[in-house]
Amino acid sequence: MTLFSYSFEGIGEDAAYMLDVSDLIARDQSNEIKITNTAAPEYFNLPGDSPQPELLVGRLELATVPESQAAASPLRKSETPPAPVSGKGIQLDSVEILASPAGGIEIRQPDTSYFIESEFSRPGGGIHRFGIEKQPDTWRSLQISIADIHSICITAEDDSYRLIRSIGFRKGRIELQDTFTNLADRVIGVAITHTMIPSRPPQGIYLGGIDGVDNNGSPSYPAANPTVFYAGTKGGLGIAAEDTVLRLGLKTYRAGTRCYFLSHHFGLDVSASYTLRCALYPEDKPSYWSFISRLRQDWGVNRTVENFGFAATSLDESYSDEAMRTFFQRRGIRITIPGLWWGQMYGFTGTPQEQVKILGKDPVRIKRACPDMRVLCKIQPLLSAACPEGQDPYQDSQIIQENGRPMTFPCDPRDPCYGDVPPGWVRYRHVPVIGNSWYKQLEEWIHLSMTEGGFDGIYFDTFSYATGFYGRYTYDRWDGHTVDIDPQSGEVTRKYADLALISEPARIALIELVRKYGGEVLANDPPQTEGLTCINTLRCNETTNHQGYAQMHLSTLTPLGHSECYTSNERRNQKGWKTEADRMDDIRDKLSAGCLYSYYYAGPELTQEIVTRWMFPITPVEIGPGWVIGRERTVTMVSGEYGWGPDTVAETLLFDENGHRILSPPPDAIQPIPEGVKIQIPAGGMGILIRKPQQE
Repeated sequence: MTLFSYSFEGIGEDAAYMLDVSDLIARDQSNEIKITNTAAPEYFNLPGDSPQPELLVGRLELATVPESQAAASPLRKSETPPAPVSGKGIQLDSVEILASPAGGIEIRQPDTSYFIESEFSRPGGGIHRFGIEKQPDTWRSLQISIADIHSICITAEDDSYRLIRSIGFRKGRIELQDTFTNLADRVIGVAITHTMIPSRPPQGIYLGGIDGVDNNGSPSYPAANPTVFYAGTKGGLGIAAEDTVLRLGLKTYRAGTRCYFLSHHFGLDVSASYTLRCALYPEDKPSYWSFISRLRQDWGVNRTVENFGFAATSLDESYSDEAMRTFFQRRGIRITIPGLWWGQMYGFTGTPQEQVKILGKDPVRIKRACPDMRVLCKIQPLLSAACPEGQDPYQDSQIIQENGRPMTFPCDPRDPCYGDVPPGWVRYRHVPVIGNSWYKQLEEWIHLSMTEGGFDGIYFDTFSYATGFYGRYTYDRWDGHTVDIDPQSGEVTRKYADLALISEPARIALIELVRKYGGEVLANDPPQTEGLTCINTLRCNETTNHQGYAQMHLSTLTPLGHSECYTSNERRNQKGWKTEADRMDDIRDKLSAGCLYSYYYAGPELTQEIVTRWMFPITPVEIGPGWVIGRERTVTMVSGEYGWGPDTVAETLLFDENGHRILSPPPDAIQPIPEGVKIQIPAGGMGILIRKPQQE
């Protein structure tokens, strides 16, 4: 629960928050209610080393209310599940799918049922529903049929659109597809709300991979992990949004035990059709990790990950070749990204060919010390160099705001690259679309980097176009789907374009161009469209909390490590991040969330090789809270049994709280078993099993 306001003026002396704690009270024993202040300085725009903000409670009362009044509360009503659906359905093993005459769906598992009810806005006003119980007749027609032994078809239509819902078993999972067709003579919008209702309270509800949170993603900040998982008593059910339009426009939240999938900006052109797709995963155990590992397999994201890092930005020309070799070897970094950016050098007036000569000094210097190092060139695909306002050379590529003005980025005087920019200069924000001038500029930079700069690939910053801070929409065109809908009339009030949607073909083409030259691609932000999810690229994410780590669960599992810029409140040392134990703690923090590690800043000086030296390459096949199992190796911080079967041949390494390899572990720390090895992880440490090549 979060209670916060910048100001309580005007709320009044009688204002109070009421929290229903009935489900927390044990009737047969004494109870203790503990309120913990978790306020963090950064949420109040305070420096990370500031004292924790105080929690002030003016009055705290514990009271009871009659059951009749409690049962009338909206939340208590929402906890009451519908009655089971009667009638025919389809079945696969122990899972049944049944459709009610009103269009609602029941997914029946051995220990729990899950109901899906849906609402759809109507152009002209009103709401259509697919419900479990009988609904008012708002559809012109509604038909339900069992299409075959594996799927149910629900067809409904009115004067404005036709909706065909298909739900059934495919490839070991349940696929739910809603195909909308515009029957009107105008652009229409449909605001969609799906409600998930369990028949009994679950043990946990994971939104975006985190149990206990109330929401995950919004159209302004779409979730890269667009999932919900219900953990029941013996089994569970996972739900994932799959197609691009649904993922980009989705807001997910929970109220009590109900979860809601909202897509309230979905539009269709005249005569157009589009299919919104979800996948549901019945699980025979209450494990989010089992569900997300299955989804990773189905999405094809179990790809080989190498050890990469931005640490080269810390290696200025004062470093000797030997010092640079030692730096990379102790961390195990094989791919690095130097500090200079294409097109971001204020005051540089030379040609691109002259600029690439400056950029190309870094790969020469790094490869002189480390010949096998792969060096990537940095490109910012969103921002161009500073220029006088009104003199943007890429005007056809500008992101246009609601007020009709181009979106810009301030030249921060604290930024050494832009501190001397003259007043009135700005950095314009751009979107690459195949054929526009900004796309052509990015193509040229890639070509020069790979043919004349001596680089081995490209790092694309802010590559998702799905972060509200940098701009989510442009209002000078329509993408064919993104609209605002009047909640009363149901009519479209505005059409505009989602930047992540309109830029997807260009971003895919830029990746393919790098690959044409045999280059590596690393992109900031996990992919948030279906097309980019399907492309094999390394990914990173600037995040310092477990919600951010979980957003990497459908990508390369590599959130960035500690950064002086982003880590405002270090986990081990409030006054700084200074020791090798601090680094190890950061690595374990990521691993506890089922993630690997990538280097952002150099961080503490290392006295010897540390655990990341042996962590890669790895091709994950299963992830869990504290471990990643790969084809080549397993990385874990959890004691237990590991292996790849009875013929497993592997080398087992243990690491202490500093990340150093333990050369002589205790005799009982590593014990062979028929399926592999049983290991005891030292306090604050980790273990890595490296599979012998002939056994892969």
